[in-house]
Amino acid sequence: MQAHCIMTWIERQQHAVIEGSLMVRRIFVMLILLVITGASLQAQQGEALELPADLYVLTNDGIVQRYGVGASGVLNLSPEGAYVLDMGVDDRGERLAYRTQDGLFVRSLTDLNAPPVQIEGATASIPPYRGRGKTIAFSPVNGAVPGTAIAYTTENAVRLYFEPALGGTPIFQTITEQGMYTDLSWSPGGRYLAAETDGGIWWIYRRDPGSVTLTSVVTSSVGTAWASDAEIIFAPTEGGLKIMNLDLANQQTDLLPTTFEYRLPVLDADDNLLVFGRAFDDANTPAGYGLLLRLARGATQLETLGRTPIELTGLRWVPGGTLMIAFQAGVLAVFDPASGYGFALPIENAVAYDWGPYIPPELRPVYVAPEVTGEASESPVDAPPVLTTPTPAPVGTAVGMPLPAAGFFLARDGFDVAQVWTLPRSGSPPEVLTYADFDVTDFTPSPDGSRVVYVSDGQLWLQEVDSFIPESLTTLRSLAPANASFSPDGTRIAYTDEGAGIGLITLGVENVAGFEIGRVLANTDPAPGTTDAAISYRVPQFAPDGTKLLVDVYININPDDPTAAQNAVGVFDLTTSQLFATNGVTLPDMRPLNTRWMIDGRILTHSDAFVSGVIAPGFYIYDYVGEGGVPSLAAALPENRLVRTYREISAGIVRALLANATDPAQPLDVMEFDLNTGASRIIGQIEPTIGSPRFSPDGRFIGGYRLEAGAIDSGALAIIEVVTGRITLINPVAGLAAQVWGFRFGDSVR
Repeated sequence: MQAHCIMTWIERQQHAVIEGSLMVRRIFVMLILLVITGASLQAQQGEALELPADLYVLTNDGIVQRYGVGASGVLNLSPEGAYVLDMGVDDRGERLAYRTQDGLFVRSLTDLNAPPVQIEGATASIPPYRGRGKTIAFSPVNGAVPGTAIAYTTENAVRLYFEPALGGTPIFQTITEQGMYTDLSWSPGGRYLAAETDGGIWWIYRRDPGSVTLTSVVTSSVGTAWASDAEIIFAPTEGGLKIMNLDLANQQTDLLPTTFEYRLPVLDADDNLLVFGRAFDDANTPAGYGLLLRLARGATQLETLGRTPIELTGLRWVPGGTLMIAFQAGVLAVFDPASGYGFALPIENAVAYDWGPYIPPELRPVYVAPEVTGEASESPVDAPPVLTTPTPAPVGTAVGMPLPAAGFFLARDGFDVAQVWTLPRSGSPPEVLTYADFDVTDFTPSPDGSRVVYVSDGQLWLQEVDSFIPESLTTLRSLAPANASFSPDGTRIAYTDEGAGIGLITLGVENVAGFEIGRVLANTDPAPGTTDAAISYRVPQFAPDGTKLLVDVYININPDDPTAAQNAVGVFDLTTSQLFATNGVTLPDMRPLNTRWMIDGRILTHSDAFVSGVIAPGFYIYDYVGEGGVPSLAAALPENRLVRTYREISAGIVRALLANATDPAQPLDVMEFDLNTGASRIIGQIEPTIGSPRFSPDGRFIGGYRLEAGAIDSGALAIIEVVTGRITLINPVAGLAAQVWGFRFGDSVR
């Protein structure tokens, strides 16, 4: 009986493929043209695919294959004799779940000699569709809820498996709403599950121990994206782009106006929101097409990345948000979302696919094609080796390291909650500073390191380092970073409250609880019936003397035209309550967004190869902030360099860490710039695998994390000596996870 059901289901799937092929015929007509013109990627033996993550493909023969990035090659993963119906990979690429007619199984991808483990028998059922989304979804490995959960679609429901405690019994749950489920997506921390049914309806479930509970329904959305563990972005078909906070009674906030229709939102590897947009009254762009747009986290102004509108039917995002993939009639094709150009992958007879975790370009294995030498009778000549990576710097380990200032970073504690930790300047081991119940997402230490202000669960908190009890300062209005800044004496805190403006908190002298909250800069919306611009303020920074705030000013001139948005530099005088601002400029001039105070009270910014050809790369100084104020070039950057981080280590002397703009695998240059004379010099090089780098106050050290293979945005805590390039990895202590992120020294800015 089960075999008969499987055959009936396969026939239904083949019929769905025929119907679906009519929907995306235009895409595959283009693919045929690409193949005819030779534009498709031909896979010869041993050749590698240029993809940002391992690609897992299920063929019509019931075989699962992994196409590894770079030089990893192709590997068959199906157990011998098993006919696989569908499959899914966990978020670390360490486990494969798959279904056969005998049930649901999980196989280790780190130990292929280990036998598969059967999770459920024939009651695991079969998926209603394949290739339209994830039909098997693991909860995140390091999720907020302990234990693995696996969600999988069945013929008319979603079934869930909950991993039992040691010696316990597995728990299964079946949830049924309306229609057949096509796609499953866990939130980043695994507290919520989004499940799509026919018609673009999304059902959101909250995960509790051993069960899930329906908490919200999105009645229409062309794609969704998780902004945090409790915030989901969706694109209603009636227009606009919204974000819903599931922890705040499903509170919804408009991200983009309803005069545009938006499709397929995603967060890229740099945490920017990408989405396709089209004005409803745009007669030149057909329905179903869109232009690629970008919205940086916390920003309200869109950037236009697309060069031409592209047809969106049948497209899905690839991990990292750099490419899109189309799948139909057994063919997989990759597309550039900005231009719409693409090529067919050398994979035939596919029925479903899934992705492993995103791998940054600098960590992908490099494929080197074999050289064709002379006649076979000729003796080979040994050539000197060509080094494609720099000689590794010496690496050591230590429990701590004496530093000119304490370091601060984020890492998970023994309860799997992200907390603020410190690396003491004395050289003692790392210590935890916060004891938040929910993940800390943003933090700033006070100048003397005695206090830390942080964001957790949508609130701004303050904690003394010698106390276990935090003080709640205020509730924030959105997921955007607070970007808090302490005054030089540590008695005041300025912060961004997205959607409202800049807030200022004055702390009590005797008691932290005796604080006052005020709004020093309020965002403004245009009066009805006027053409005034909407103005918002972000990223406050106290001046060295504590009398002024440097702020980013965003000017939204025309909500219907994102390209008209402008950025300006603002200085708010806390004594007189006056704001002075430069004239607004449009992108790609990013200098107003890169500002920071100099020691002498002037304002420093930079432009690099990211906008090369538009603004001359270099460090710029604003001597005057006000109408007509423009920055002047103080020191030029070398050609083709990106600024990873920099710091003014003495008056007018800046140390900067520069990356190769076209080859991120090249070593990073540590350069020193004299802004008084324009002179510069290289003082060292370090390996390119350092994440979240920050200079120490004297410029002798760089702190951050060391990326390792498979990691994306965290790694081992690392301190690098600038002159020698020596790397010291700090050993984890009890309760500290090995992976850290968000490193900064105590008085770091941007």
